Amino acid sequence: MGKPFYDKESKESSKEQQQPSAPPLNEVSRNESSYVDFIILGNKENYSVRADRLSILNSNTELSKMVRTERFTINHSNINAHNFETLIRFIETKFIRFNDDIKNTLNILELASMFQCHELEIACVKELDLKLNVDNVLDIFKALRYYNTSIVQKVVTNRPKPLVVAEEFLNAMFYNTLQFIDQHAACILPKSDMTLLRFEELEIIIKRDALQIPSEVIIFELLAEWSSKECGRKMIEPTEENRRRVLGGLIYTPRYLNVKYDDFKKCRDRINLLDAAEIQLIENFFAKKKNSNLTEEQISMLQNFKSHRPEFPPMPMHLSERSNHKNYPKKMRKYALKQSDDRDKNCCDSCLLNCVSVFACIFE
Repeated sequence: MGKPFYDKESKESSKEQQQPSAPPLNEVSRNESSYVDFIILGNKENYSVRADRLSILNSNTELSKMVRTERFTINHSNINAHNFETLIRFIETKFIRFNDDIKNTLNILELASMFQCHELEIACVKELDLKLNVDNVLDIFKALRYYNTSIVQKVVTNRPKPLVVAEEFLNAMFYNTLQFIDQHAACILPKSDMTLLRFEELEIIIKRDALQIPSEVIIFELLAEWSSKECGRKMIEPTEENRRRVLGGLIYTPRYLNVKYDDFKKCRDRINLLDAAEIQLIENFFAKKKNSNLTEEQISMLQNFKSHRPEFPPMPMHLSERSNHKNYPKKMRKYALKQSDDRDKNCCDSCLLNCVSVFACIFE
């Protein structure tokens, strides 16, 4: 009786040929759930950016909240799709390669702040500090001003603890920006970009005590130029009265009594930012005539006009190699150390006086 034909090699070959090319359904489902697609709705085009689901979920950002609630559409027309992808890749890899465009770095910082990616905020701050220079400082200043509700200068300059959270880094960077403006004021204040600042922005800079300038005439000329431009922006005549009105209290920021009389006359002849009575007080000072019957306000004004600026600006916070204190002049470092010691001594003296006052009250 014949046996059925059986070829072992042929059967195994047949099994290999019949092996399905597609992966099992459960594996497909698992792979699809390992990533998410964020849809960015733009003005003209929509963009899709794929991200690793687990990395996003573990990031503790606004994006992680979106994934948990199954929301993947971002309706912000001003979001740059390339920079958004940079944000995603940073969350996945903790690495970012910045280019030389500071405005692009500021845009990435804005995205990081919008989606609460604090590690990327810190990385952007360090990059901005490293690249800070005379040409980009005003752009950085204007952008960082919106991250700071107030300027707490003393807290930043003498912080005993290292910076930890993103907010501290942002405050420190804003402080460094102002410190840089102080140090390079002679180059920055005459720039035409200064006349484009808003009043609030100009006020922050112009009221800085440590501006390193060779003459107060630089500040006067800036105020004269800015007030003329501001009258144009407000579509009013650039009369002396209108220019004084748009400047408000800033007309008192130049320290007029620290300039030569000839320089003061040139400023006065160009435009009278001060009224006639105030100009007469200054004229009397230069003529060494005694001003009598002065009000407290006038006395305070003259004292401000006579006050001298510090010999050096304060030291920056160490955020990058640029702001490393070893890269600054030795005299500047010694001056900052002395100022810090004087502040500490005054603080101790104040505490001691308070304690004495308390004990005096107890034993009365």
